[in-house]
Amino acid sequence: MSDITRCYVICEGQSEEKFINETLSPYFHNVKIYLTPLTIPTSKGHKGGALSYDRVVDFIVKKLKQDTQAFMTTMFDYYGLDDEFLKENKANTDIYEYIEKIQKDFDEAIKQKCDTNKFFSYIQPHEFESLLFSDITKIIEADAEWDEKLICELECIIEKYNNPEFINNSKETSPSHRLKKIFSSPSYKKVLHGSKIAKEIGIDNIRLKCQHFNKWCEKIDALKAFK
Repeated sequence: MSDITRCYVICEGQSEEKFINETLSPYFHNVKIYLTPLTIPTSKGHKGGALSYDRVVDFIVKKLKQDTQAFMTTMFDYYGLDDEFLKENKANTDIYEYIEKIQKDFDEAIKQKCDTNKFFSYIQPHEFESLLFSDITKIIEADAEWDEKLICELECIIEKYNNPEFINNSKETSPSHRLKKIFSSPSYKKVLHGSKIAKEIGIDNIRLKCQHFNKWCEKIDALKAFK
């Protein structure tokens, strides 16, 4: 078992958890990197959803101390992120530089509480649904009841944001809200449709379109060097 690398992925909710279990984890099995998603309890008997900074830090530090042999990363959406993550950062015109700064600061905060080189955070710009716009044909195919003509609305989004990770993050225009607005009968459901679409697109295709996601995958892949 010494040639196996284990890595926990702390997730924001069920859609990310399902994506990791069904799509991302099998992708890395080939190089013997085993990803295990964990969702943080938000209250007694409930997991996922909006997470406070302190709750996230406490959960991560506790888990790192419990299992010192495993690596750990995160999969949080930038959209809706707790303000505490952003308190020492100033937004600028480059979303990638901004998120890299947030990740760096968070990694340092964890390191101060738990001296380890086995943690690296990942924050998705702007949310999980950004990845689904890597191939809009797979979106339209996710539900047999969705009208194929609606692909025109997806094409308009892609024409404006040729990079899926640039699709903006307000309540009305975030990737998930766009999908819910376009697909209302039946409605787009994050857990049901999100992972299914991502699985059909494939990790390699997502990596080609999504620079920040690809960089995260490179970090995960590099863990095999630490065996």
